[in-house]
Amino acid sequence: NQCNCNGHSCDPKTGQCSCSSGTSGTHCENGCPPNYWGTTCQSICNCGVHALGCDVNTGVCLCGVGYTGPTCDMACPVGTFGNDCANQCQCSVENIQKCDATTGQCLCKPGYTGLQCHTTCSPGTFGAGCSSTCSCQGSSCDPITGSCNSCPPGFIGLQCLDSCPDDYYGNGCQQQCVCNSIGYTSCDSVSGFCNCKPGYSGNSCQITCDSQHWGQDCAYLCMCEAAHTERCDTSTGSCTCKNGYSGNYCELNCASGECLGTGCNCLNQGVCLSDQSCDCPAGYTGTKCADTCPSGFYGKNCAFNCNCLNGGSCDPATGVCICQPGFQGTSCQLQCSTGFYGDNCQQICQCVSGTCSPIDGSCSCNAGFTGPICTQICPSDKYGENCLFTCNCDSQHGICDAVTGDCNCLPGKYGVDCKYSCQCDPSKSTCNPYDGTCVCNAGYTGTTCTQACPTGYWGLNCLNQCLCSQFSSGCDVATGACTCIMGYTGQLCDQACTPGTYGQDCKYSCNCMNGADCDPTTGSCVCGPGYIGTTCSQPCSTGHFGYGCTQICQCSGVGVNCDVVTGKCLCPAGWTGSDCNTACGTGFWGVGCIAQCPTYCPLFGQCDIVNGMCICPTGLSGQYCNQSM
Repeated sequence: NQCNCNGHSCDPKTGQCSCSSGTSGTHCENGCPPNYWGTTCQSICNCGVHALGCDVNTGVCLCGVGYTGPTCDMACPVGTFGNDCANQCQCSVENIQKCDATTGQCLCKPGYTGLQCHTTCSPGTFGAGCSSTCSCQGSSCDPITGSCNSCPPGFIGLQCLDSCPDDYYGNGCQQQCVCNSIGYTSCDSVSGFCNCKPGYSGNSCQITCDSQHWGQDCAYLCMCEAAHTERCDTSTGSCTCKNGYSGNYCELNCASGECLGTGCNCLNQGVCLSDQSCDCPAGYTGTKCADTCPSGFYGKNCAFNCNCLNGGSCDPATGVCICQPGFQGTSCQLQCSTGFYGDNCQQICQCVSGTCSPIDGSCSCNAGFTGPICTQICPSDKYGENCLFTCNCDSQHGICDAVTGDCNCLPGKYGVDCKYSCQCDPSKSTCNPYDGTCVCNAGYTGTTCTQACPTGYWGLNCLNQCLCSQFSSGCDVATGACTCIMGYTGQLCDQACTPGTYGQDCKYSCNCMNGADCDPTTGSCVCGPGYIGTTCSQPCSTGHFGYGCTQICQCSGVGVNCDVVTGKCLCPAGWTGSDCNTACGTGFWGVGCIAQCPTYCPLFGQCDIVNGMCICPTGLSGQYCNQSM
């Protein structure tokens, strides 16, 4: 004969099963009750609240997802997950918020993306999923917060749109300008360069022009005849003549008659000399002073060469350079500082994700952006700076990266051009967009992830073993959650429904009356003796008692009914006995014959066995038998 011991050994003579530690029963069919272990299930498990139970053979605690340790009270170390933290997360540990303790899924920190959180945000993007666009004035932004990494010199603010406050300049506007308060007009917010008033020069505009120079930075030579001049105005270069002299430059000697003359018809404030010729002011020439200096010349008699660079022209009278848009400086030698453009570099650039032309302020957008101020992401078929390049992605297979032009494959496609079709089941896996390998969801395995975990296993790569009791129909292949059969509940389905509950996970309340129990599987009421009906609310009809009211009362005496539960005959007042056929004895009356007749009754204390009234001798009546009839 073959042993019938569920895999355990049996006595070779008698066939009696020899159950191993942790099991019991005639056929070794029973494991230990919850939280017990050992050969006879005599030992109590010593585990914490996060344990699923303990091994019935060794007593070792079986930890649930997210916990480990001798008593399962230690949270998983970083980088592990699953039951007893036995699995290693496949995440870039430094780039994740956490690894899901149940599935091992990587939850990326802001600034990172990808299945393993190993991909940083592309330039110009930030935040969760790298889906937000930076708004910095030609500067990069923090891929986590979106705050501008370093505003260009001269700008501050979250989006680098605010110019430095007055008298501050440089990176972060942290440096204070060092300019003479009397001699300067403004401080360059980028370089800290002091812009001097006419008549002053020096790094901080602290030097007053000497008597021979004038204008901004004292860059211009006075044209006055020194011997005839009281002073040269350091701001305007105009000459104040000594007595006896006249002319724009004090060049006319009135004593010699040079200041006289009429009828010359000199233009542009030219002076008519005694010889009837015109003495022209600086910037003009010709017999009547009607012509301005030729391009590139200025001053008295247009005798001086302009010193203006980058296409700048000079004032024909003073030689002060008039710069082309995009340039600044006394000789137009400086291009506009970053973030400024136009005449005298006074206008602020409006480019959000790009740089602007110092001449007209037009934006040159960073890779991935376009639009008048670089706020628009490239169309789906364009990429690169100003979105000038055409993507090589087939829109049916992939999405073009607006910055790099790389193809980001649509679900189901992989390869450089996303032209290959994945062989993965999309409902059970994701396809690696680079090599097409299938990354199985929790609960599935195999090259194409079409195979569900074998019975008794679950999770990523089916590495976790189900820990459900014999009262479970199995565990969820993705989460490991036990599916209890009707009548049981608990994490391991090891707890029978408590009285008054039934069904799967014992989530339904019984609706039984009169102390009846309900079936833990179906919820149907199991009536006790004396009651019937779907909710056990109906007592047995007269003459019947017991389970299902199927038994007939056996009362042959005066009593006509019995107790619906026990079947005991219910005797009326004055009668007793198992079948109510015995009248109360002398001196007793009422239900059960337990009441005593009043002592004042004559005839030896006799009374009516039903109502207890005295039985009077012949000829007497009344309660006390003291009334003559």
